[in-house]
Amino acid sequence: MELISRKDAMSLGLPMYFTGKPCIRGGVAERRVNGKACTCPACMDLRSDKATAKYREDPAAGIAKALDYQRRNPERVKEKSKEWRDANVEHRANLKSAWYLKNREAELQKVKDHYLHNREAILQKKSHRDLQGRKLLSEKQKAWRQKNPHVMILHYYKRKLAELERMPGWFGELDAFVISEARHLCKLRNLHVGGRWVIDHCIPLLGREVSGLHCWNNLQVIPSDINSKKHNRLMLTEPFEWMSLLH
Repeated sequence: MELISRKDAMSLGLPMYFTGKPCIRGGVAERRVNGKACTCPACMDLRSDKATAKYREDPAAGIAKALDYQRRNPERVKEKSKEWRDANVEHRANLKSAWYLKNREAELQKVKDHYLHNREAILQKKSHRDLQGRKLLSEKQKAWRQKNPHVMILHYYKRKLAELERMPGWFGELDAFVISEARHLCKLRNLHVGGRWVIDHCIPLLGREVSGLHCWNNLQVIPSDINSKKHNRLMLTEPFEWMSLLH
């Protein structure tokens, strides 16, 4: 460490100086220009112990002093806090985890109380966020479909092929009539109810557990977003069961 006197450090505007001489506790370390305080471990521990004892004697005065310093030096406090957080990411995570485990019940009760007191506002905010998310997702999906028409065509013919493969040998006029009526119902609901409605197979044609048939009693008209959530899973297989997912 380069030797520099306190006078020279003051003239250069440095916060620390180093003489190379041991302090009264035998430590050899830098000293602060303002106050000549030594920064060796022994001196730092002694000052920390004194500050802790003083705080315990009068906590209110210590808190007031700290708040006053923060008000007078907001930028410095913010900068120092950021430096410490960046240098102690793992330590902060461990402290947070340990504190949560110690106060888990109190934290859970705090979250529950907050929800009960602000339920309407939270639900309204969630509803707005979900609506914005659905709009954004719809815009992204539309843009993706416009950029990938060949993929959409492939999906269309894959779907048609699945319908042909799962069409029973006794497929007849009733099945064709119900499919035609379901398409007409989709258009009516799109027009009068709003949103986008699609024809869904109660038991999916390409399900992993079991595959359904492309016939009249395996069809239902449901909202497009619910159909997307269902995908090829074996769910919403009973008539009007999908209504439980409506907001």
